[in-house]
Amino acid sequence: MLITIIIPVHNSAKFLHRCINSVITQTYPNWELILIDDGSEDESSKICDEYTQIDRRIKVIHTENGGVSRSRNIGLENALGDFVTFSDSDDEILPCALEYYTKAVGVGVDVVRGGFERVKIENTTIISTASFVTSDKEKILHTCAETRYEAYVWNSFFRKELIGNIRFDESISWCEDHLFTFSVMSKARKVAFISELVYRYYAPDTNAISMGGNLSSRYIDPKMVIAEALEERRIKTAYLSTPLSKENELIDSEFNYKVRLALRYAIIGNRYKEALAISCKYLYFDFKPLILNILYIKISPCIRRLVKNIIK
Repeated sequence: MLITIIIPVHNSAKFLHRCINSVITQTYPNWELILIDDGSEDESSKICDEYTQIDRRIKVIHTENGGVSRSRNIGLENALGDFVTFSDSDDEILPCALEYYTKAVGVGVDVVRGGFERVKIENTTIISTASFVTSDKEKILHTCAETRYEAYVWNSFFRKELIGNIRFDESISWCEDHLFTFSVMSKARKVAFISELVYRYYAPDTNAISMGGNLSSRYIDPKMVIAEALEERRIKTAYLSTPLSKENELIDSEFNYKVRLALRYAIIGNRYKEALAISCKYLYFDFKPLILNILYIKISPCIRRLVKNIIK
């Protein structure tokens, strides 16, 4: 069984050796690694080329900068493996990951999802679940939600044939992997969840002062957040056997969370008309989140600075 590993690379020279070495040291040997150099301006391109001379299983494709979704799509177009998995260039695939994946592939299993470590400056969180195999789409949704597995591609192992023409939406660069993973799993005969850890995710630190608590320090266009949330809800809803199932509440809850996230980014970007429109259209004229976010993100910091200056 040949496994294709796809890694988009963009200005990640600082961590790239660590990432590629985590592939080379896999206990399962039958793999190909496709590095998509997405218009890097640092030493990343050079590092990628050097590794093709070290290991013949490594290939590099140099492209103009087009974003992570485009890079992954290029990788899929060039993948020769029977199964495909992914990594981000600043993370690590744990040593036995490919071995665990291959052992979990049984009759009818089209997707395998493994546990992972989420590493932050202060702590490491283990996210995993008991091992089981299911063809129940609603159970798949429930497991992804309750364990916070989400729908990352880097702890997932996809049968290439099943992927078919499914591709990453190149207009979306936030949670784009959720759309891809849920789309592929919707076609799967069986999905295997395994308890073994397969990935080490180095989570970016948050900037609670400038961006608001629990938000990425990267500004995200609220329109893109809404577009992703709408499409993810559409894909997930197709999983349901009945529209009133309990999993529908999970879908609505996740959608509502992302709508409120879009609201916060609109306020951070001083896009108040857009924030008002989000409150009207998606929160059904509930203006409490709008007011609270303005107070928390815009007014409270001003008051704190004023008080600090007075004390001085």
